[in-house]
Amino acid sequence: MNQSVFRLIAILSILSTLLGVSLNAWAVVNPKKKAKKKLRVIDIRGFGDSGFIGGNHQFHRPEEWAIEQKLLRVAPLRSPHVNFVNLEGTLVSECERFASKRYSFVMAPEVLLSFARAGFNMFGLANNHSRDCQMPSPEQEFAKINRFLRKMAPKTIWHGSASEPRELWQSIPILVVRGVRIGMVAIKAWENDVATSVGNLTNRHQIFQALKEAKVDLRVLSLHGGEENKHVPTDLMIDIAREFVGIYDGDIVFGHHSHTIQGFEMLQKKDGRVASVFYSLGNFLHDGLSSRGEGMMAQVKATKRGVMPHSVQVFPLNSESELPGPANSKDLRRARDIWRRSNRSIAARPLPRGTGLRRLSWELTPVQI
Repeated sequence: MNQSVFRLIAILSILSTLLGVSLNAWAVVNPKKKAKKKLRVIDIRGFGDSGFIGGNHQFHRPEEWAIEQKLLRVAPLRSPHVNFVNLEGTLVSECERFASKRYSFVMAPEVLLSFARAGFNMFGLANNHSRDCQMPSPEQEFAKINRFLRKMAPKTIWHGSASEPRELWQSIPILVVRGVRIGMVAIKAWENDVATSVGNLTNRHQIFQALKEAKVDLRVLSLHGGEENKHVPTDLMIDIAREFVGIYDGDIVFGHHSHTIQGFEMLQKKDGRVASVFYSLGNFLHDGLSSRGEGMMAQVKATKRGVMPHSVQVFPLNSESELPGPANSKDLRRARDIWRRSNRSIAARPLPRGTGLRRLSWELTPVQI
């Protein structure tokens, strides 16, 4: 090998060494640190039984401006991100024959639209009034209504009523807020209820399993059931809520139907994440039940990792007006007494075995708005 070749090898070796040193030095001076992505927080609020029905066993097109005037007056209660409400009644465009029962609640789809325009974007439609209109059948009507609502309120989700049963678990609604994917389902909780196109005890396992398998960060259940005018949830309601959390990885349960406020609990799952259960939110905006003003707002803050345990709050609403608003001192004292008694009853109910659930100590101070 001649000298020129040796010189070339030496030069390349030196350049390689120098280049390596300079690159290493640059890497030290200019480290490419992976900045930790800050998790975005969302504010989720739950409200109880609602609906503008135009009178019992009647049906007419709602005066939307009148509804929205009421909704504007409760605007300070809303979250900027997620607002859940249970719409208690049948959604149909018209009704010629009502169910033969004492109270029949039937409302036009424009009612949901009015709530949506006012910032409500998550609706439970499974309840004991979901089939109060018998002609035309709600199943026939719902397919048409579904298309109408998807077009008019595309950033809103609802669940619990369908044109046929399998739709309830084949199409899980998902709301995306600040990058957090939230799935929501709704059922009514009555024993011996036949399988229908309303979410209920019979088809709940298929619905819950579909939600568990959905690609979501948070799972929410709208649970309608229990006994009316009672402040303590039934054993069945407690069992279903804990089943949803422990077996199906649920995160939030919004209960309703009793038209009263009930207690709440916080549960820790196997993976360490927590879930919040509110057994009854009472009434919100319900012109069919305007004389029963007992209600509450539940607030939960969450990220993609789940519920933030120290963020959970409950707000009693006033009971002396048809329009919900801040509770007075009398309402607040009464709400505290109710929750104290109700929570003791809930805590006395043993946790289901095999779910890995643990009850967290949850000393909440109800807050005045």
